[in-house]
Amino acid sequence: MTDAVLIFPPLVDTNFGAYYPSTAVLAGYLQAHGHACRQFDWNEDFAVHLLQPDVLQRIAAGDGMFSHLEDSDPARIAARLLKKLRTFLFDDAGRHDFAQSRFGYLLHDLAACLRIDEQLPALFATSMERWPLHDEYWAFCEQQGRMGGRDIDGKLIGISVPMGPQLAPALILARALADACRGVRIVLGGPAISLMSAPDRHALLKACPQVDALVRYDGEIPLLALVRQHRLGRWAPHEVGSTSALIDAAVVETPPQPGPDLESLPFPCYEGALLARLIKPELGLVQARGCYWGRCSYCDFVELYEGSPSFRTRKAERFVDEMVHQVQVHGASRFTFITEAIPPGFARRVADEIRRRGVRCTWNSFAMVDHHFDDALLREIAESGCEYLCIGMETMTDRVLGLVKKAATQALNVEFLQAARQAGIRLQVNLIPDLPSTTAAEALESLEIFRSLSDCFASVAVFPFEATKSSEIGRHPGKFMLQIAPAETGSGQAQFASNHLDAVDPAMTRQEREEIHRQFRAFAHHHNGAQHPISIELAGADEVTRGNRVRVAWRFLDLHLANNGSLVVFNALNRRSLSLPTRAASLLRAVAESPLTSLGALGAHARSPAEALELLVLLC
Repeated sequence: MTDAVLIFPPLVDTNFGAYYPSTAVLAGYLQAHGHACRQFDWNEDFAVHLLQPDVLQRIAAGDGMFSHLEDSDPARIAARLLKKLRTFLFDDAGRHDFAQSRFGYLLHDLAACLRIDEQLPALFATSMERWPLHDEYWAFCEQQGRMGGRDIDGKLIGISVPMGPQLAPALILARALADACRGVRIVLGGPAISLMSAPDRHALLKACPQVDALVRYDGEIPLLALVRQHRLGRWAPHEVGSTSALIDAAVVETPPQPGPDLESLPFPCYEGALLARLIKPELGLVQARGCYWGRCSYCDFVELYEGSPSFRTRKAERFVDEMVHQVQVHGASRFTFITEAIPPGFARRVADEIRRRGVRCTWNSFAMVDHHFDDALLREIAESGCEYLCIGMETMTDRVLGLVKKAATQALNVEFLQAARQAGIRLQVNLIPDLPSTTAAEALESLEIFRSLSDCFASVAVFPFEATKSSEIGRHPGKFMLQIAPAETGSGQAQFASNHLDAVDPAMTRQEREEIHRQFRAFAHHHNGAQHPISIELAGADEVTRGNRVRVAWRFLDLHLANNGSLVVFNALNRRSLSLPTRAASLLRAVAESPLTSLGALGAHARSPAEALELLVLLC
């Protein structure tokens, strides 16, 4: 008999096409203690929902709840293109390729229009009221609840909420399940809950009576106790550590209890059905909780484990035991190490263990720039199957790196980038162009250094700085030159307004900051697009290719009018937009409306072969 249902809700667009490990870790713990459970990845289901032709059509046309989106909005551009390109996101067996596909980024752009980023009172109201922006979630969650049927009735439902953008959908989901299912208890947990202040947790429980309890920090032990209570027909969350619940109209919070020793954790239980729908599933392996550095002042994820040591790690031997287990059970060959930053010593030991035991795999991990990652170690981890490392490099300004307590300096950053390139390790580099006190001149100097080293990393992501209440910067903004005042913009990359600190950084004007963001994003856009080399080849309008050749088939192009009347063409292959001059725009319109193939249409409407070639070069 199934005792619990574990759900990963929307909306984490960065996890489309992947299996987030939180439910698998909890399921492994519950099942090791005799409690069977089911897992549902409704974030992935929501991605599939967004790709339905009727949903794409509504977004592309700006109908109904999407009427506020302009024709040039990235979500509408993505919807128009995905109507033609959605087949690229699935293989012939219908398995998902959202993460690896060349056009997966369009799904992220599409989902952006459904992010709910509001202050807590408005978020809490989402579980009680139907607002236009929330209708898509209501319809989806009600349908999912009906489809769950007997798998959900009478169960304890654990909803994992690691990310801020999941909170509003999770509350809608809780209300929909409470309405549709009988005898359920609904528990929310995860970092987004743990990082809430006590007053915010109290407000959530009072405004959302369908939520029976919140679990803070490590979830395994409290969830097991609640599952046991529910199975026995009892409900007393106030007897369980690290919980918050409404008891007789008053919120009762129990003190945090220590989390489990990571060496004692049973292996995560991944559901085969969820893995089977992914083309290249990656399985998560818990390496540590907390961060071995743990000092970056803008980071709040290092503060998620109150009641436990600030950093817990595992032995390399047990870690590779788990890897071998997942290979045997699921035939897995790709792994993500779950950690804030893999320590160099652990990286060396696990690389040695993988090679000693002959495990054939690829793996990736978050890491930080650390002088112990020398040339020899980087070569060792590359030989063990390290596919890429994700690095929060942020900036090249030494003064700012010191202020926010990063371990690296500009010189160490440069040395690390060059050593990784020599070792053959791909890097995903994250940048924050406006960390506290950064001037426009310093940001531009950093940008030029990153440009000069762009052959050292495979991709780059830009995150405008956001002060969060739960970080050291949020608690002591004055130490970091920030002034408490209404922010010039809303919450930033975290899309979690309830944890956003209203603060202003006088180091840049608003106009300077916007220009810095624009230049960094343009750099990332150009660099990431350049990773897909293209060559020009004319083809029929109906031809499809999965290779690197540009086919001048209209399915790869989106055309829309700009406010100034010019024709803007977005090329989905190289992710570049082009505003066409009048003659080129007229020619392209004529070609787009022609029943001929692209080659024939260009020849028929261009005044000369040179003009046709000029347009083709512009587009590609």
